[in-house]
Amino acid sequence: MGTGNWGPSKCGGLFPLFFFKQHMNNKKTLNIYIDESGDESQYSTKNSLYVVSFLCVEDEKLSNSAIKIFRQKLKNAEGGSHFVHVGNLVRKEKPYNDMQREKRKILFHDLFLLCEHSTYKYFNAVYIKKQRNQRTLIENISKCIFKEIEKRSPYFNQFDVINFHYDGGQAFLKGVFASLSSSIVANARYVDTQQKDHPFMQASDLLSYMELVWFHACNGQLTESEIKFFGLKRKIKKDYIRHLNTHRF
Repeated sequence: MGTGNWGPSKCGGLFPLFFFKQHMNNKKTLNIYIDESGDESQYSTKNSLYVVSFLCVEDEKLSNSAIKIFRQKLKNAEGGSHFVHVGNLVRKEKPYNDMQREKRKILFHDLFLLCEHSTYKYFNAVYIKKQRNQRTLIENISKCIFKEIEKRSPYFNQFDVINFHYDGGQAFLKGVFASLSSSIVANARYVDTQQKDHPFMQASDLLSYMELVWFHACNGQLTESEIKFFGLKRKIKKDYIRHLNTHRF
């Protein structure tokens, strides 16, 4: 039998192959679902905050029940919605522009319950924009994300494989991750995953959006659509933020 490595021996023995498979199966894996909220454009003054959420799942099986319930509720929703995009839902933008507020609130509540009852931890990289130059903006947001990941390096170092799931179609976010060194986390893999592909991508969208809403509430910047949908600061904290905070690192 081969020695010094975990691969199957050249002689093709049964036991080396068995132990190799066992080793691969026993690898400790962390899946991180990433989404962003805010306005990344260097020309826009609509939002001054940019938020990237990292939803970290060690064992998805622990959330199977919550995921199953959420998917069933989506199937039963008006129009048979395949996924929830929180910003568009709150602002009554496509594909929700013909949906009444109460029905949009039901969709949000379904996703919020998934966030509340699933097993995960999350953290946000929050950047207050000051630069108008796109290249400088990407560099500074990348540094912000790097610092948030670096703070938690003892946690990340527990895992053999870390899958970073994010939507490669989001050009700005893709640019941010392209500028990050692949060595920021050992054994990191980047997986192109869209919101419609997994409920946790939608949950990450909600986490980043609610960070943005909470910032607006704390700074007297709530928009009309946010007030109509969530209420004012005290209600937002009571109904949403305090529940989500139980999942923060």
